[in-house]
Amino acid sequence: MRRPGGIGSAAMAVVLILGCALAGSAPAATFYCEPRQDVNAYIDQMQPGDTLVLQPGDHFWNLRIIDKNGSPDAWFTLRGSDAGRVRLRAYGFNNMIEITNSSYWRIRDFEIDGQYGCSDCIKGKYIRDPYNDYMHHFVFENLSIYKALNNGFSSHVTAWDITIRNCHFYDIKDVGLYMGNSNGYQPILNFTFERNIVEQCGNYNMEVKQQNTRIGVSRGETPGLEFDTWGWLIKDNVWMRDAATSDSPRPNLLVDAAPASGVGSDDLATIEGNVVLGNVDDNAFQMSGNLRIVNNTILNVISGGSGIRIGYHNGCYPRHVEILNNTVFIDGSTAYACLSVWNLQSGHTQVIANNALIRGNTWDQAVSFGSMPAGAVVTSNVRRGSGPGAGFVATTAPLSEIFASPVYTPGVVDLYPAAGSLLIDAGTNAYAPARDFNGINRPKGAASDIG
Repeated sequence: MRRPGGIGSAAMAVVLILGCALAGSAPAATFYCEPRQDVNAYIDQMQPGDTLVLQPGDHFWNLRIIDKNGSPDAWFTLRGSDAGRVRLRAYGFNNMIEITNSSYWRIRDFEIDGQYGCSDCIKGKYIRDPYNDYMHHFVFENLSIYKALNNGFSSHVTAWDITIRNCHFYDIKDVGLYMGNSNGYQPILNFTFERNIVEQCGNYNMEVKQQNTRIGVSRGETPGLEFDTWGWLIKDNVWMRDAATSDSPRPNLLVDAAPASGVGSDDLATIEGNVVLGNVDDNAFQMSGNLRIVNNTILNVISGGSGIRIGYHNGCYPRHVEILNNTVFIDGSTAYACLSVWNLQSGHTQVIANNALIRGNTWDQAVSFGSMPAGAVVTSNVRRGSGPGAGFVATTAPLSEIFASPVYTPGVVDLYPAAGSLLIDAGTNAYAPARDFNGINRPKGAASDIG
């Protein structure tokens, strides 16, 4: 129902006059949906600017948002009530929220429980034209997404200006977030993913798929759907894969960013301030394309993979690459390396600086490099373990002299430099990000700390 409220005759006249002057404008409505009511019937009624509030309780519906377009000044809102717990629960083997040819939606403040029966909890899906169907300007906030039989979130439709913030993805049988499509089309563009937790996934925590040369609506030139592209911001998230829930070797985060040529070929993936608490059988970060990887903390990669692996994957080569002020700590001997860099393409900015790459055993590999193109800069890094010499300071110092608390236990681990650590004031200011992991300006001393 519409929110109650009275209005005087004079004010009504003003509203009517404004309504004539501003074609299409109408007072926004708020609808309230009880658990037994049909959510889709309310969605069908909604007009740009309207809000739909899911009332406390369990809602057993598969939501469909199709051909529902708002505007920059009139967003749709779908949210949970402030009065109690709201759960959207799976109803058969379907996608729980399916989105096509829609825009300007805020979806927030409730739980999505797949009950190990749904396909995807949230899915962007093309239904008419694989190259021109779309979703854009969607914000997903404060959602708990769990127990999906397939994916927690997938964007198998061209998607741009998508934000996912303050969400918890867990207990997902396949991929936590599957962004883009395996065929190299239906890309996700202008993607912000920040302050989320992703854990307990059978495969990747998140993968951003490779892109072919963009076609159709993804070029940003379709009349009425024009947009500029800038890339991806993946910032301040926590990632975890553990033996109890992992089904196969997969990275925590896979990013194959930007097509090799044409529209979007300069788009940049910024991977900043993330924490990886563990991966049982693969790389923490596996990435290619145009990358800025800064201020991340990675630990507990315990089998086979590297903390950060840069290299060719699925037709995508690493081009623009900045790896700055990261800390990778691997205490065991089964992982491959803290940092592995291969297949860099010449003619691009490439800087590896101020990274702390620390193995528990000094005979294990800390760094693995392929040949570096002319002009690549490698400087002011510290490695504990084997690896190249140029651009690295090798150390055999005890771990306790490097980090304040070099353990894996959450709540106990502290990878800030120990008092007197060789990491302090040992970096180069020329390449250090302006702020550190906690947002504090660098440098605090004479020079930036490493890591």
